[in-house]
Amino acid sequence: MFVDAGMRTKQPFYFEAVVADASLPHSTHALVPAALLQVARNIGVETPPAYALTVAGSYFVLGEDLSPDARASLEAAHDFVKRLLACPETETWRKLAAVIKPAMRHR
Repeated sequence: MFVDAGMRTKQPFYFEAVVADASLPHSTHALVPAALLQVARNIGVETPPAYALTVAGSYFVLGEDLSPDARASLEAAHDFVKRLLACPETETWRKLAAVIKPAMRHR
C-alpha cells in the first residue's frame, strides 16, 4: 500500500488499486505508485497487487501541525487501514477499492 496526502481530495481519503503504467512521466526524485510498479517490472521484479490511500490535506508546510480537518481525515484513514489490516486478503482490498471509487477523487 502506498500512502500519500492530497491537496484537492474532496473526501477524507480515497483508496484505489494501482497498476503498472509505462506512460507516466517520472524522474529520479519522484515516482507515482504506478510508475514505480512499472520500473519494478522493467527490471524483472514481479509486482504484487498494489493500492494507494490518499488522505485529504489542505496546507503543507514543513514543521506545521495538522489542521483540524487534516487530523479528522487522518483519523478516518487510520480507521480504514485498521479495517484493511484485519482482512488482508487481496479480494477484500479489491472490493473496498471499488467502493471508494477513484472517480470521486479530485487531485
